Amino acid sequence: MDDEDGGFIIGEDEEVVVAGGSHEGLKYGVLDEHNGLLIAAAPELLEAAKRAYRFFEVLAKKKVREQEHDGASASDCLEPEAILLRDVIEKAERPILKE
Repeated sequence: MDDEDGGFIIGEDEEVVVAGGSHEGLKYGVLDEHNGLLIAAAPELLEAAKRAYRFFEVLAKKKVREQEHDGASASDCLEPEAILLRDVIEKAERPILKE
């Protein structure tokens, strides 16, 4: 929904994401509509990242079995993209420390 200052609100309530404009009293604000859309899609993006990572894990386990890496684990055989996904997932799920 647009407001009189040109802002854009995304989400089911007015405290989810605000893109642009001035919105006093709302918790979160971002600079533009595209950032707001990205934030709104974050839960689905995290789920997609988890599924992709699980796929890479299966491939790594298969690689360990087929190539008979001595003492290697599936984690040792992960592709760089899988490692990036794993790190991003961990970052997204890291508990927020409250002061």
